[in-house]
Amino acid sequence: MYSRGSGIVYGFHGCDEEVAYRVLTLQQPLKDSVNKYDWLGNGMYFWENSPSRALEYAHHLKANPGRSKNPIQKPFVLGAVIHLGNCLD
Repeated sequence: MYSRGSGIVYGFHGCDEEVAYRVLTLQQPLKDSVNKYDWLGNGMYFWENSPSRALEYAHHLKANPGRSKNPIQKPFVLGAVIHLGNCLD
């Protein structure tokens, strides 16, 4: 039935613990990144199957606060089950 894969991936997003708490408690949505330096344009970035890379990136953002409008105080990782739908891999 899924000869090309199920289209489901596990994604991990590095962010600040307070942001994660507000997202998980439905106080705010996860916001798109809209920086000029974003690798693939505007959107949300997730590390596929790698919570350790997401945490490493959150630590990188904490160490380099000029790269974010909301500097990270306490690195944290949000996990997500993502259905890719129609996409180019």
